[in-house]
Amino acid sequence: EIHRGNVQLNDEEYGITAKAFLKKQEDGERRTDTKEFFVPAIWLLWINDNIKRDDLAEQVGCSAENIKKGIIGFLKSFNFIESTQKGYSKRPKFIKFLGRFFKENPSFLKKRELRGIMDESHGYEED
Repeated sequence: EIHRGNVQLNDEEYGITAKAFLKKQEDGERRTDTKEFFVPAIWLLWINDNIKRDDLAEQVGCSAENIKKGIIGFLKSFNFIESTQKGYSKRPKFIKFLGRFFKENPSFLKKRELRGIMDESHGYEED
């Protein structure tokens, strides 16, 4: 169980959320009409304290509307991010979740879609 201060994410909630992340990744990889942008967007949200929707969309190569519908709505459903004047900001619960999720699912960040966004100094590895 993850519990620090006011941030709680029990094992059951973690498991449900992790499955949702993996399904979202898998769904994005199956699409042939658009570039998969879920994994790169999660990485950029992880490494940036704040990021504006337009900047996030530009960096992952999709529209701001796709970011809003495909990523932000999904993350807000878990109460993982909030909108601020500086852009989207991670909540402590998201940080705790991703720390565990990346350790338990290292292949999540080993995707070709991260090429150009993530380099070896940040943990990028070829598929």
